[in-house]
Amino acid sequence: MSDAFPTEGHGIPGVTTLELTEVAGCFARPDIAGRVPAVLLLHPSGAWDRRGSVSDDVSNNGEVFLFDDLAAALLRAGVAVLRFDTRFVTARREDRWEPGRVTFPGLVEDAVALLRYLQAHPGVDPDRISLLGISLGTQVAVSAAGVTGGSSRLILAAPLTVSFNEQQHWLQVGRRVEWLLAAGLVGPDGEVDLQQVAELATERSGWWDEFDQAAFGEGPVSLERLAGSLQRDYAQWVQSVCRDGDDFAPAEYWRSWRAQPAVQHMLSGLRGRVWLHVGDDDRTTPPRQSWLLADSAPESLRVEVAVHPGLSHLMSHRDGAGRLTYGPIAASALAALTASALAD
Repeated sequence: MSDAFPTEGHGIPGVTTLELTEVAGCFARPDIAGRVPAVLLLHPSGAWDRRGSVSDDVSNNGEVFLFDDLAAALLRAGVAVLRFDTRFVTARREDRWEPGRVTFPGLVEDAVALLRYLQAHPGVDPDRISLLGISLGTQVAVSAAGVTGGSSRLILAAPLTVSFNEQQHWLQVGRRVEWLLAAGLVGPDGEVDLQQVAELATERSGWWDEFDQAAFGEGPVSLERLAGSLQRDYAQWVQSVCRDGDDFAPAEYWRSWRAQPAVQHMLSGLRGRVWLHVGDDDRTTPPRQSWLLADSAPESLRVEVAVHPGLSHLMSHRDGAGRLTYGPIAASALAALTASALAD
């Protein structure tokens, strides 16, 4: 891993930034004597660049730069930060993917290379290097820790604990059915009033963004029929993306991600510390996944769980209209993640 020239970093006085070339990214270190703690930032799905960029149409909250905010908080606390552009950024040429490049193991491979860079850096404390992943980045973090071995420090925000199939089934079927029940939209006869569902756009934000009422006609529909249709759509989607890919990613990415073991089964060979952070309003990786991960951890791992009140999937508050948002990271969550990075 080679370094280019140093540049002034992040608009924060007393920070030096080095551009990395083998994996495109940047390493920023406070100008503090001796070795400092360090964090490698690992991306949630879709926020693939070094800034952790989330567009306005996804965030429901304006354009968001998750890693700008997180890196600034860490650097001000005296923690070095390494962030990078994933292969979703660097392996795209003229709107086409470079064959064989965009895979889940490829994401892990880059994380491992960058972790080893930090371990060899003379200004970094090798015993206080944390892999900080958000959502999908938590699975990358645990995978990279398994490859490199030794004692690990894992800071997992909105941890993705279950297998690909279970997670995607939850997103496309389970949480929609659960929402209908929790919202009281299923009558005593098991019928769902579709018109009432269609009118509750705010409450559905982030849960059921593309509800197609027309597919079921104008009248009520049984929850069983609705659940069956959702299951069919889910199965067709998995088959399609693993065969042909989609606008988001090539088929090789979907197939390789689907082949990964669930994070809850990847902890047995690890030792060290794990901090789990999740919002109690998370409808993508709900708090139950964090508790599952904590309960699955071996005795060799010291695990702490923090459930953050009022925060959703990317550790952000709902907007003024009550819609779920995907960034920016709330100030309280930034402080908690930074505290984990600084912990002895």
